[in-house]
Amino acid sequence: MILISLFFSNTIYAFSTKGHVAIEKVALKLLRQSPNGGAITDSLISWGFLKDDGRPHSQYTDFSFERQFSQNRQMFHFMSSNDAVMNAIRAKPANIQQAVLINTLEGCLQMMYFFFREIIECPAGASQSGRGTYVLMHIISDSYSEEHTIRDSATMDLITIKGWKPSRLWWPAVAKQKEEGKESLLLLHKGFFAAKGDSDWKGDKEGLSPLAMQAAIAIKDMLLLLYNANGKSSQADALIRIFFEYHYRPFQAVATSTEFILPGSAGKIPYSFLKEYGNDSSRNDILFQYDRYPRLVYMFTTQMGFSHKQFFNGYGLEMSTYRSPGAADNSRALFTLLPLGIGGSLSKMIIKDDNRSYFSSVRLKGFTGALIALPLINASLNPYGGVAAFPFSNTTSLSALYGVDITWNFANNWGRSGRNTKTFRLSLGYEHDNWGQSFLHTYKIKVGFNTWQGRRTTCPKRKSSRIKTDPEKKQATSVKQEN
Repeated sequence: MILISLFFSNTIYAFSTKGHVAIEKVALKLLRQSPNGGAITDSLISWGFLKDDGRPHSQYTDFSFERQFSQNRQMFHFMSSNDAVMNAIRAKPANIQQAVLINTLEGCLQMMYFFFREIIECPAGASQSGRGTYVLMHIISDSYSEEHTIRDSATMDLITIKGWKPSRLWWPAVAKQKEEGKESLLLLHKGFFAAKGDSDWKGDKEGLSPLAMQAAIAIKDMLLLLYNANGKSSQADALIRIFFEYHYRPFQAVATSTEFILPGSAGKIPYSFLKEYGNDSSRNDILFQYDRYPRLVYMFTTQMGFSHKQFFNGYGLEMSTYRSPGAADNSRALFTLLPLGIGGSLSKMIIKDDNRSYFSSVRLKGFTGALIALPLINASLNPYGGVAAFPFSNTTSLSALYGVDITWNFANNWGRSGRNTKTFRLSLGYEHDNWGQSFLHTYKIKVGFNTWQGRRTTCPKRKSSRIKTDPEKKQATSVKQEN
């Protein structure tokens, strides 16, 4: 629970919650100040890209525990997974920062590309799926934080994309080295404590710092991109690539309109993903990889008591199902982003010195709970509560119970892709049942597997009429011309 409480500290947010709010406000101000900016803003609101409530929304994305704490979800904050950092370190390259960048940037840009396309085609559905405009704003803001990336001070080109220090228990010394002349680390976001870059969004006279201002400009350019691409899917790919070329070019790289060519023989990084997005199967599989949640869970469970009179006191089967999380751009995100589930189990209880028949000691349990991702150990905390009964016995009544499991998914995926993909699962936990006997306090070991679900975007009808604007002024929305 200490790990959960630490989540609410501002020190784990890029630019802090207040920073995200300030950057979003400045970005919208810059948008309105653009040529024909008022009409463009009104159009984005009318089409559903922006909310018309006068409040910021990009800060709420940090309320997703899965995206915040999971090792493989750091792209949602424009950071490297710990595998990307460790693989670069193990390769022992001459330029370790560039190696981490190569391992990470393509995945980050692909995710952002898919977000762009989903938002352009269905802003309301993308928002409800937790991948809407304000989530993209949040990712862009994070990409300009010193705790998330290192950029060249003159060109703003990317030098590296950092990993998150609390995403693993141990890091090699090279990853924890400090940047020259700075408190920030060479390859890692410091995490919970002393992450100075997270609070460096303020500039002189309560304005934005240079990096935070660049983030605001990038968000403004993103909104102009959405405006220009609305209803014009054929042009979306080219506009997104221009955006990437301007804001996410690797240091000293050459952009070819489809890939960044790094200096020397360092390699290439693609930034055009039209082919993958255009294939329904490929698109769903990619979305499924970085934004999936348990769907059906099947576990064999053994139950052991703390009583000195009896150690092993039950075994059975358990099944549960989880709701896929929802929107990530409102104040309820802390709750809508939690995977909530219901389940039940059928167990044979072994009660010492009891003369019941076999079936009279069969216990039926129903429960509801949530999955909360944990950092460091890459596991999920699963608190739950429910009721239990012995349906084939005439001598017992309902009993209340509660418990908590720590759960790991391990080994490679197996089965067909998509909803039928399965992963092995292990849980260790404690349960309290007020019925008493030898299992008032018990601990459990569960093994099994779960299938997965990805968030699916369903698109309601929306307004598509474009507010008339001066064609010459619309050309000013090119991201390069704007800057």
